[in-house]
Amino acid sequence: MLRVCYFNGEPCTADDFKKTITNYGLCYRFVPPSSNLINGTGTTYGLSLILNVEKYDFYSAPRENIGFRISIASKHDIPDLQSSGIDVSTGTQTQITIRKSKVVNLPNPYGECIEEGARSLKYLSGPYTQNKCLMECESEFMVQNCSCRDYYLPGGQNTPFCSPKQISECYLHSYTHFLSMRNEICDCPDECIQEVYKTSMSFSAYPSRGVADIMKVADDIDMITLALGCSISKQSSYDLYDKDVGDVLNLYILNTTRDAMNTVKPAEYQVGNSDMWGCTSLFEFVLYEFVYSIKYIVSSQLLNIMYIGYLYKTDPEYSNDPQYSTEYNSLIYFEIKNITEFYIGEFGLDVNVQSELNKCGAQLYDPEGWNNTMGDQVYDYMFDVIYKDQYVYINDLFVKKLEVLIQENDILELATEFIRDNFARVHVYFETLKVEELIDQPKYKLFSLICDFGGALGLFFGASIVAIFETIDFWLIQGYKRKKSTVEVIAT
Repeated sequence: MLRVCYFNGEPCTADDFKKTITNYGLCYRFVPPSSNLINGTGTTYGLSLILNVEKYDFYSAPRENIGFRISIASKHDIPDLQSSGIDVSTGTQTQITIRKSKVVNLPNPYGECIEEGARSLKYLSGPYTQNKCLMECESEFMVQNCSCRDYYLPGGQNTPFCSPKQISECYLHSYTHFLSMRNEICDCPDECIQEVYKTSMSFSAYPSRGVADIMKVADDIDMITLALGCSISKQSSYDLYDKDVGDVLNLYILNTTRDAMNTVKPAEYQVGNSDMWGCTSLFEFVLYEFVYSIKYIVSSQLLNIMYIGYLYKTDPEYSNDPQYSTEYNSLIYFEIKNITEFYIGEFGLDVNVQSELNKCGAQLYDPEGWNNTMGDQVYDYMFDVIYKDQYVYINDLFVKKLEVLIQENDILELATEFIRDNFARVHVYFETLKVEELIDQPKYKLFSLICDFGGALGLFFGASIVAIFETIDFWLIQGYKRKKSTVEVIAT
């Protein structure tokens, strides 16, 4: 996804991004080195990215739009990307300018906010934020109602994630109810001190034809290779995956399996096609998935190097050297074979095929006449044969498609169109290094109340604090004199 990255005038890599699970899916948070402080404004001192959406690698998506969503937030917070964020489209250059603000809210009795360090979170680390609090509240609500939580919600180790059945039967309905009652359910006030980033955006088309021209002059063929590979993939989809579906593929799998079985047994124990139909579980799904996985891996790897091979083939320096051509083709063949073996193992398909082959062998030759070593030998034979057949077929198909594509099209125009469909350029930078502070002030303090009360008394009664004390003193003296006079009368 990350093709180019610069921050504060220095290159950055994928290692500077941290995986973050959000309510919008898997996102990547940019975490620059602490020593790399921004010391200026404008694109030179910001974050500059060229991103590849890799549309050609996706069969479908959960959303209707294609592009990226970017959020500008404090490093201590987890943004709510479902309700906020900036959508960046492919084929555009997006300039995002930032202004940082510091918001200081007043706690009780003037307002309701959480002072720093006053509340700790149950599951999430770091300082308190309202978004984190709401996520924990949502998690506990879902656990109470559905006994599970969504993939992005925090929770205890014993709290399971929701299964597809729980999501459809309980989670979606409960989530709608939670949104409508969130303010009543959750006690999550704002932080007393908040970092807020105000953004503004501008857009322009990307790329111009000059980008492809520069790549050609600089001998940067990576983008041209991707563009041609994507076009070949679109044109070859039917020939790769649909053309041989049915009896042709069935017969190919059957013959290959029969030949593989016969390699581990002497002539008197050879089996025919009719004998193989008893291994229904092997042919119904396992070998189909095995063959199509090999097709996909081989085609994916060849697409990335077809144009390079074409350049070697047409370059006089290399085309006149048969030995070099043979060595190059052999290197590619075995390199892709190793990659294919690795991914087949990662998918677990090798284990599935070997297991079914052993079942089939035991059924054909009886358990005493079959062992797992034979199954491994049969598997190795089948992998070598299927890989070779698919590699030769796919390579020949792609070479023909590539030659026609180059003859009938402008390569640089294809590269420009490919970049426009898959790439976006983004600049994120500060408009100013000044920080705006928004500080809540009490509208009416106790001292203001006393002043207003004294002013009202002075206005309506001509009174003052001194006059009030003199009045109190006068009445106290009068009361004392009256008490003393009464005592003297009684004594007389």
